[in-house]
Amino acid sequence: PSRSRFDRNDTLASTCECEPGTFMDVYNGECVECPIGRYLANWGATSINECAQCPTHSTTMSSASDAFSECACPPLSVLNSEDASLATTCECVAGYFMVASEGQCASCPIGRYGENQGATTVNDCPSCPTYATTNTTNSSAFSECFCPSRSRFDRNDTLASTCECEPGTFMDVYNGECAECPTGRYRMEWGGTSLNDCMLCPILAT
Repeated sequence: PSRSRFDRNDTLASTCECEPGTFMDVYNGECVECPIGRYLANWGATSINECAQCPTHSTTMSSASDAFSECACPPLSVLNSEDASLATTCECVAGYFMVASEGQCASCPIGRYGENQGATTVNDCPSCPTYATTNTTNSSAFSECFCPSRSRFDRNDTLASTCECEPGTFMDVYNGECAECPTGRYRMEWGGTSLNDCMLCPILAT
């Protein structure tokens, strides 16, 4: 039948074998294409089960694919191995995570960053320190996190888990910005977290 030849490993040429990318439908005696998302590199397949599945989240552009190299990952992702025997899935590049239900990569949202390839949920995108954020989505490094105006990462915190406001200001926890101590109050140190951290001036002083 079409897309087949006599079996070259059979000296008696007693059967036909289908070309790569297809398998023999034993019920109608014709070569059937491996469906999209599968591939087959060898001659002589007799069942759809011989059409190998592409790694998770990858697929082929058409049916009858005859090579592992035709398995393509979605945009912004790569196979976790170039070796067909080792590749199991597509992994999103840094700054993105895989939405399993859609098989597509989504950006780490503003205020988060993803340093490593292979994130599988938004929780794999760590949050910036408290009050810090990023300028854009899909940030790929902690260095893209920045504190609000007039503040810096807490230098007494080795984990840089929060931002601290400069002297003369305190952190307004409701809007995440440094607010100025009002007239009649002052603060000499970094890290004020409420109006109460602004000391009252002496009586009759301002």
